[in-house]
Amino acid sequence: FYLREGAKFHNGDPVTAEDAVYSLQAFYSDPGLPYAAKFALVESIEVVDDLTLKITLESPNPYFLQDIASVRGSAVMPKAVVEEFGDDFGTSPETTVGSGPFVLTEWSDTQVVYTAFEDFYRGRPYLDRVVFKIVPERATGALEFKAGNSDIEYLYSPAKQEFMEDPNLRPLVHAGLRMNTWWWGFNVTLPPFDDIRVRQAVNYAIDNAQVIETARAGLAIPSNQFIMTGLLGHDDSIQYYERDLDMVKTLLADAGYSDGLDITVNVWNIGESVTEAQVVAAQLQEAGFNAEVVPTDFGTYVSEMDKGSYGFFLTGEALNPNTAADMMRFWHSERGESKSFYTNDDIDALLEEAVKELDLEQRGELLVEAEIILLEDAAYVPYMYDQKFIAVQPWVHGLEDVNIANGPGSHYALVFDKIWLDPDKMDR
Repeated sequence: FYLREGAKFHNGDPVTAEDAVYSLQAFYSDPGLPYAAKFALVESIEVVDDLTLKITLESPNPYFLQDIASVRGSAVMPKAVVEEFGDDFGTSPETTVGSGPFVLTEWSDTQVVYTAFEDFYRGRPYLDRVVFKIVPERATGALEFKAGNSDIEYLYSPAKQEFMEDPNLRPLVHAGLRMNTWWWGFNVTLPPFDDIRVRQAVNYAIDNAQVIETARAGLAIPSNQFIMTGLLGHDDSIQYYERDLDMVKTLLADAGYSDGLDITVNVWNIGESVTEAQVVAAQLQEAGFNAEVVPTDFGTYVSEMDKGSYGFFLTGEALNPNTAADMMRFWHSERGESKSFYTNDDIDALLEEAVKELDLEQRGELLVEAEIILLEDAAYVPYMYDQKFIAVQPWVHGLEDVNIANGPGSHYALVFDKIWLDPDKMDR
């Protein structure tokens, strides 16, 4: 790999191969780190000269170039600065040094400000500043946009429904499928979810389309498998668990719960998630469960989910074109980022073969085979593929909206260095 000559960090130092190798090793040297599975086949990363690095793979990987070009794969940190600040690197404007088109200059409780980097290798960005306003409520952001006080706004419920239904606001919305998948997870080591019949009963009890219509005004796509439509490993012919209350009753009786079963629906208390959980709880109640919704603040929720405290919980994650690596990350026994603590030797073998398979058709077949085992084991409850909604003022030009999906919540990116504003059309 050859670095661009003349690329600089924000402190003026040149971007070198030593920095790139240092960064890649920091991101992927620990198998326990998120997305380390993408570098599972890397044998070595080494410096050749100041502008050249060499990566050697244990075996061919058809998606490696996409992985290395991802946000996690391509972020290059200045080695000297990271070593100078240690754990404080990136925690303030003074300790943050990158090489992108904007420099972090302010970070407070109310806003984050970036200013143009004059020496950016692709040329100085058109904008002088980019300001991210931090507001206490999501509704405030939508109101600020409608008042003309912001240029770009991420839309959440109920604002996205309002914008999509308003004929004056709808033309301002960039909408599209996000590269992520949502599901209801089980901790299969906790009773009663260690019983496949209970997990199957929960699957048969839930109607995803009704949940989406009620909680999200229909602005999402119901899913019936982990890998989203359009990505390798998705199979439209897969059909499992249409809602069937008679089947729920039979399965619960076989499992010894003829008189019903208590179930806690765990969810974080942000956005439409609580409403989603309430609809699911009502469906479970109708099917013969005694369901209770327990909302939790997001930080606590993630911590407890990671520890395996929840038996049944809502979760979701970004996907990548390298779906074999994603399946490895979530469903391989040694990775387990699904938080289900589910293990299956057959799935492990299929996924280990899939990540090395160069023939994409064969790779897809291996992933479908693994997915079918997951569904037959009722290892989780598929829920939906989400959509993104971004409101953009008519005076904003040059916006590039890119699906990247490389981190928790990082389902898309807005590229700012070629954005420009038309002052003749601005309301402020």
